[in-house]
Amino acid sequence: MDPTRTPSPTATARAPIVDAIGPETVDAWRIESVWICGGSMNRCMHQESDTLIMARVAMGEAPHSLSDRVYVMWSIKLRAALGYKEALPGWRAPADRWGPETGIAVEALCNGGCQYTPVRAADGIYFGCALSEHHALRAMLCPTDEQLMDFAWTVAFAEAIAQAPLTDMPAEMRGYESFRSPQVTWYGQRNREGGLLSRQFFPGGNIWRDEYGQDNAWWEQADGRAAVLAVEELATPRPTATPTPSTTPTPTSSPTLQPTPTRATLEILRGDELPADEPKEETIGDLEAVGSIVALALPAIVLVVVAALGTRRGRRRG
Repeated sequence: MDPTRTPSPTATARAPIVDAIGPETVDAWRIESVWICGGSMNRCMHQESDTLIMARVAMGEAPHSLSDRVYVMWSIKLRAALGYKEALPGWRAPADRWGPETGIAVEALCNGGCQYTPVRAADGIYFGCALSEHHALRAMLCPTDEQLMDFAWTVAFAEAIAQAPLTDMPAEMRGYESFRSPQVTWYGQRNREGGLLSRQFFPGGNIWRDEYGQDNAWWEQADGRAAVLAVEELATPRPTATPTPSTTPTPTSSPTLQPTPTRATLEILRGDELPADEPKEETIGDLEAVGSIVALALPAIVLVVVAALGTRRGRRRG
């Protein structure tokens, strides 16, 4: 072998994290060329699962904050459930929703006048893995080895959000159906008459805005239905079980421990360091929301943590 010859990429040893996640999975996450999957990024992504679509769009919108990516994915699910893409224009839109229910791919990959800017920008790219590792869309289209763990966490949360009912959406997000980059706008603005003030949930995250009233009305109806069901549940008589004598002692049940995120976990999820003393007013309440999302995605997260530990052991052995 010629010592001056540069080894080919196939001859280079794979990173331990690739083996931990699985080479086939990593290959599916990386769009090397649009010519083998549809001819454009939009067509390629339309062939993927709802989970992977949400993860890609979230990586493009918030590449440096997992917590903000989680909120982006909830916004996609909200728009799909309330049919934003199929909404009637202006005053013709129903007061309690935008339009007929659509789907994750319809809302997330909408390419004309829609919410998610990276999707439109990606259509000008034909070779995702040829992008610089510092390119804004590299983590979205073809994550590097260093970006794989962030992508894996995002996919884990996307899986949980895709399967969860819309009513599991974080309460503080209700009413905020749109967002803008902090470089474009700022919090504290009122974007429609009678609407909520725009806010920033996480430091450096997107500015979330209440630009439409339809989703607010839908949440009010959903809360009303939930209250009625709760009252009916309390008013429904339940049959009383008659105890039967038994000589077998019944063990006392112990309370089930509920997983709660530690401070270190929350620092990872937020993507930023927690302040030592008093947090900013606009970020108070973030931790409870992220904690509930952690519990929701806990089974998938455990798999990702195991993969990370395998990666560290692989590096030590190397």
